[in-house]
Amino acid sequence: MNVPPSIRVEYGGQFAEQQKSFKDLAFVLALAIVLVFMVLLFEFGNFAAPIAVLSSALLSTSGVFLRC
Repeated sequence: MNVPPSIRVEYGGQFAEQQKSFKDLAFVLALAIVLVFMVLLFEFGNFAAPIAVLSSALLSTSGVFLRC
């Protein structure tokens, strides 16, 4: 899209709300991963088991998307 420098394009409405919701969702996902790691760390008492559980979940999820 060729827009002259004097014209400013600003996205709003549903697009802006979607971007804000996606940022909030990413934050909640990161927070959930940290909290699950802390619970697993408390339950198992060492770092090896929680890392193995979370990495296997990540690898299996990525394997599903790569398989399709």
